[in-house]
Amino acid sequence: MRVLIVLPKIFPLGGVEKLSIDFIKELYARGNIVDLLFLNKIDSLHDESFSNLQYCVNNVFRLDLPVNPGYYQFFPVVYRIREILIKGKYDFVESSSVSGTILTCWAGLLLPFKLNLIIGLHFCRDHPSIGKIRDRVLEYSLKICRPHSIYGVSDAVIKSFSKYNLRKTITKIPNSLGKEFFRIKEVKSDKFELKNSLFIKKHSKLILYVGRIDKFKGIQELYESVFPILGDDICLVVIGVMDENATSITNNFKVRLKNSGKDKYVIFLGHILDVRKYMSLSDVLVLPSYSEAFGIVLLEALACGLPIVASRIDGILEILDGTDSILVEVGDSTKLRYAILKALNIKPEKKYEIRKKGILKVNNYTIEKRVENILSLIHK
Repeated sequence: MRVLIVLPKIFPLGGVEKLSIDFIKELYARGNIVDLLFLNKIDSLHDESFSNLQYCVNNVFRLDLPVNPGYYQFFPVVYRIREILIKGKYDFVESSSVSGTILTCWAGLLLPFKLNLIIGLHFCRDHPSIGKIRDRVLEYSLKICRPHSIYGVSDAVIKSFSKYNLRKTITKIPNSLGKEFFRIKEVKSDKFELKNSLFIKKHSKLILYVGRIDKFKGIQELYESVFPILGDDICLVVIGVMDENATSITNNFKVRLKNSGKDKYVIFLGHILDVRKYMSLSDVLVLPSYSEAFGIVLLEALACGLPIVASRIDGILEILDGTDSILVEVGDSTKLRYAILKALNIKPEKKYEIRKKGILKVNNYTIEKRVENILSLIHK
């Protein structure tokens, strides 16, 4: 089959973007011809993440749109996508972002033939970043376009979009864990040597955050919760790319750290391709998101046997069900701090149980299962 994957700007770490790489590789391995359509402008850092996909991608189309394009660009972009769809004669097209879904829906309406469009809902409808206008445009686009299939990555996503009253039933197809996390034993890292490279004392316990440094990921609450407990015994490691909405929050936190002499206890590592060794080094993963449709980083932490503290919301509840993770209410930095301290003091025998449950959980989230489920939508 000939496939077009519509992608937004690619962040080089985690989330839907990391999933896309595994998804494309698996489609190619099954004999499909894969084309990519990037909506947003991609810099050299983003290109690096997809450099190893050259062998399995047939064509790459780039629209070079800004992250928040103006409304005047809508129809020119729609007609450009229409041209790509006509020339490509794709067996199916998959889109999983808000902008990509809206634009592809309208481009499909202008085609002289029926487009097999699969819409992936990787976000909850009430996510703060979507906004009322985009929410209404998305709803109208899905209703008027009537895509071939719609799937949601979790029960929370499906429930949040049930208010759209779409004629199509939303199928549940969970996200997947990267193949490398099923080979976690391959990771060889000397914890003391790695700590030394980060200028962290050997006996220090590490709090780990992985993901976009984003206001809606609860980064403010993370900073507030850990600040009082930072010291020789507890450090914070942050892995991820900075979002514009969190720049001032993070800069203020860095100033506060410097003024208090605690700046040496927080390490911002930025873009890291392989987070497994840092997860194996850490004592707890913290994810205090405001909204989380799924949370692939949670699966990654479970595969590494890492204790988790996360928000009691959306897809997080589904992913961590049956594990010994600690859940807290959104926006409460004090309760978050107590939960982190509790996780840092988990006894070794309890950590062994956490690892067993985590590995058992992640076995349900392979990329092979995910691709089979998506292809089954087309065969139907």
